[in-house]
Amino acid sequence: MSLAARNDQLFMVSAGTKPRYLGGAIAKVLRQRGELELQAVGAAAVNQAVKGMCVACEYLRGEGIDAHFRPLFKEIGGPDSRNDLTIITAVRFLVEARPCPKENPSCSD
Repeated sequence: MSLAARNDQLFMVSAGTKPRYLGGAIAKVLRQRGELELQAVGAAAVNQAVKGMCVACEYLRGEGIDAHFRPLFKEIGGPDSRNDLTIITAVRFLVEARPCPKENPSCSD
């Protein structure tokens, strides 16, 4: 079952999201819960989400936590100003904390 279906945290990422803040938030939730979801609409928002995930990896690297990301498409939508249904495709990232491999306990390159 996805996190959103359980009403847990779903991070909505926009083009204006600061990657360092997002990375810190991702790292914090991964330490506490072990998983979360990000959602982004548009190329610029997806770019910020990916950069935020990279920052989170850097924050977690020395703690023996390896972050795994799985992207997928999610159709979202609702009525627009003409009461027509507008469908938008978002990119959703499922993020999961895993222990670093034994052969590389610090998850370093």
